This record gives sequence, C-alpha cells and structure tokens, in this order.
Amino acid sequence: MSQRTLIRNISFLLYMAYAAVMESSPNQATLGKRVLGLSVGDYSGQRLGLKASFIRNFGKLISISVLGLGFLWVLFDKERQGWHDKMAKTLVVKN
Repeated sequence: MSQRTLIRNISFLLYMAYAAVMESSPNQATLGKRVLGLSVGDYSGQRLGLKASFIRNFGKLISISVLGLGFLWVLFDKERQGWHDKMAKTLVVKN
C-alpha cells in the first residue's frame, strides 16, 4: 500500500469517526452544520445514536458513488432527504 493510499484511508476513517461523534452529540451537528444553523436528528427530532450516525455517514459513500445522485436527491424529495438520510432514517433541519 502506498503512503498516499494509507493517508487517504486514515483521513477517511477519522472523518467518519468525527462526523458520527459530532452528529450524535448533544449539539447534533458537525462544526460546519453548526455554522450554518443546521442539525441532524431522527424523525422525531431526537439526537441520533452513534450507530445511526455511523450508518448515515457511511451511506454518504453510496450517495456520492452514483454520480452524486444521492445528494442531488434532496432537490426532488419532499422531506429533503438524501439517500444516506433515508438509509439512517434521519433529517437535517434548520435550527
């Protein structure tokens, strides 16, 4: 394995852990979402568990792998959910 591949894989795993922990924290958001006044919760607005947060963030791989259509899906979905949100049963809401 090349050094570049190793760094990329470690960076990806660190991002997944960061996003999962931050979205399942009492703030329910990463730092970027907080700046934008957004938070992530389940369908009732409750804080995500760590498992649901990992599912959501891992699902982003699927959302982006098909030409990014999973992210563009929010433009056509009445609940404004991407594929990763549908997989994890989550919503991103404006605070």
